[in-house]
Amino acid sequence: MTGVDVGKLLPIPDISNKRFPEAKKHEDSGLHRILYQFSPNDYTEFNQIWNGEHPEDGSELSVQPASNEGATPPDLDEEPQLTAPLGPDIDHQMFADVAAKLGDDVKRRSARKRAKTAASRPRR
Repeated sequence: MTGVDVGKLLPIPDISNKRFPEAKKHEDSGLHRILYQFSPNDYTEFNQIWNGEHPEDGSELSVQPASNEGATPPDLDEEPQLTAPLGPDIDHQMFADVAAKLGDDVKRRSARKRAKTAASRPRR
C-alpha cells in the first residue's frame, strides 16, 4: 500500500514453502497462489495485499470462490451434549454447587492477596 519493502523494515523470518517437502505437491498444482473466498464477505480488502505476482515463483495470484466439492458428511447418531449444557435438562443444583465452590475459592484468593499486599507495605 505504501510501497515500503516490509521485509527490510521488519524482521520477518524466511519460511518459504520450499523448506517443507510436504508442500511440494500443493505448490506444483498451484494452490499456493490461490486465495479462496467462502462467501462474498470473506477477505473484502484482499486486493490490497493479494495481487500481482507470487513473490517466489512469479506466478499470478488469484482469488476463487470456494467450491463445495468434497466428501459427503457421514450420517452419525446423535451424541449427548458434552460442552456447556443448554435446555431443560440443566442440573441447577450442580451449577449452584460449582458456583459456591468457585465463590469460596475466589474469596480465599482475594484474602491471600490482601494479606500479601498488607504484609509488603512499609509500617509507619
